[in-house]
Amino acid sequence: MGVKGLWSLVEPVARPVRMETLQNKRLAVDASIWLHQFLAAMRDGEGNAL
Repeated sequence: MGVKGLWSLVEPVARPVRMETLQNKRLAVDASIWLHQFLAAMRDGEGNAL
């Protein structure tokens, strides 16, 4: 899932940001892929939940 080559595309313009500059702002993190990978890892060889 995701956009193939996205990181190589945005890397040249990426820059570090101080946490203080994010104060009083909203930050969204899409953790759905991490949840999917976790749930997949928590299955036995037959696909049953542990």
